[in-house]
Amino acid sequence: MNEYIPGDQFRTVLDFAFGIAGRGIPLCVAVLEPESWPPEGDDASHEEAIEALARSIADRTRRTDRVTRAGRARFEALLMDCNRQGAMVFADRLLEVATDFTTRTGVHVVCGVAAYREGMTASAELLAAAERGLERARSSGQGGVGLAPDLEG
Repeated sequence: MNEYIPGDQFRTVLDFAFGIAGRGIPLCVAVLEPESWPPEGDDASHEEAIEALARSIADRTRRTDRVTRAGRARFEALLMDCNRQGAMVFADRLLEVATDFTTRTGVHVVCGVAAYREGMTASAELLAAAERGLERARSSGQGGVGLAPDLEG
């Protein structure tokens, strides 16, 4: 199981990987979170469900990936040496394990995916693109994966 890294360390590794991506190494970011959190009637069982989801996410990441909990129920994954198609497979795999979370809480999970592309000048652009993918997934309803709109095709 991969361990979560602190957010500041995640950003440092992302900045480093972003520099390498500019030399042709594929790099993607995935952002995953429940559509709404906390749910109405938030209680200890919901906290148990989010902790189980966190363990499932850590269990599904590769040794080269880096994941941070960017909040109580938000997860950001740095997928090094991973292209857009691989990131979509990763996101689909995470949503498969999130079905237990949805069953326990009634809340669907969404995931946004973005891939480094030539012309990006800062790692914040990559995270912002993943956020646009997350919003796209959220707008479709019932959970799912959203690819950053500017990366389609």
